[in-house]
Amino acid sequence: MYGYNMLRKIDFISGCPVAGCENSKAKLDWSHEDCGYRETINENGIVECKNGHNLGEFFLLKYKCNGHSNGFQYGNFSAFAAALSVIAEFNTDFSAKLTEKLLQAYQAKRLPGQ
Repeated sequence: MYGYNMLRKIDFISGCPVAGCENSKAKLDWSHEDCGYRETINENGIVECKNGHNLGEFFLLKYKCNGHSNGFQYGNFSAFAAALSVIAEFNTDFSAKLTEKLLQAYQAKRLPGQ
């Protein structure tokens, strides 16, 4: 059960949001590069690692996986939408809230490179 001010959070498992990445629909368990701990994401789209580091909003982070070259890269709107669809398999409500956050960021021109 969650307290009044507690946000639900889940392990951050999604596809890679980098445009053109072959892992856009893969189920990737994201880990914090600096400490190696697995990442979680809350209903407001804030990513943190299980070691307590707040990494920020998911759509402002850079991502690196073995499906694309050039190391860490920012995601884009359509790639994020595809990547978040993987979360829908776990919890449709949660995925819908994150997709809404992504859409709001896109409309407010808050996505990197936008």
